[in-house]
Amino acid sequence: MEDFVKIEKMGSWHGSREFDALWPDTSLDFWNICDDEEKVFLKWKGSRIEDYLDLADAYFESAVSVANEIMHAGHDNMKDDTWFLADLFLFRQAIELIIKATIYLTTPRLAQIQKIFENSKHNLISLFDHIKDSEKVELSVAKKRWLELYLEDVEYWDKQSSLFRFPFKLEFFDKRPPEFLNIYDTVMNLGIAFSLLHKPFDDKFTGVDKFQIDLPNQLPDEKLFLPANDGIGNCYLTGYGYSETYFAVIQGYLSVSEY
Repeated sequence: MEDFVKIEKMGSWHGSREFDALWPDTSLDFWNICDDEEKVFLKWKGSRIEDYLDLADAYFESAVSVANEIMHAGHDNMKDDTWFLADLFLFRQAIELIIKATIYLTTPRLAQIQKIFENSKHNLISLFDHIKDSEKVELSVAKKRWLELYLEDVEYWDKQSSLFRFPFKLEFFDKRPPEFLNIYDTVMNLGIAFSLLHKPFDDKFTGVDKFQIDLPNQLPDEKLFLPANDGIGNCYLTGYGYSETYFAVIQGYLSVSEY
């Protein structure tokens, strides 16, 4: 009879053997994947501006694709409520990366750029402060102000890009977020922000106005979360953020990655 060997896990899920079993073994190592079919190879261009720009565009294109799938799926609770959380993360990363690409475009010294990244980390408004007055960011005063207020709101809810990585903390609910999110309106604001931030690169690197959105005559509210009256076709924001229901969010994130 073989000796029983207890497999050590990287973590634990209190109160659920089913969820507890999903934790990876401590012996597993991301860096020791030997099967090339399981690897993703990135080919860098060697230009930090273009590499950051390519990453930003890839995140944005993925986010738009996921958003389209969510909105065309009809009243699909899993996609509305959990896929959309993953989608917000993708949009958020695209915005951060396009700002960082612009910092490379507008800041001459590499040491200065590294200092900016070290000090600002993932803080969008702090990063934006380093580009908003550059002559290469050709936006009207009104559009710059809209971006500034919008990024401040993003940072208010998603400080240092931490909100959509983990179960919502009590501090998040203390801020009284809307119960339901209007998916379309929220996505449109994210698209407007990215489109405006992308303007320094239009025609210069892509050859076309790649992410131009027809802006309304009056820009919408400078808010990350735009509320809806109910959950029909919208995101039930406060329904899946708790640790007790977070496994559904994990499944949603996995589905988005497979999609």
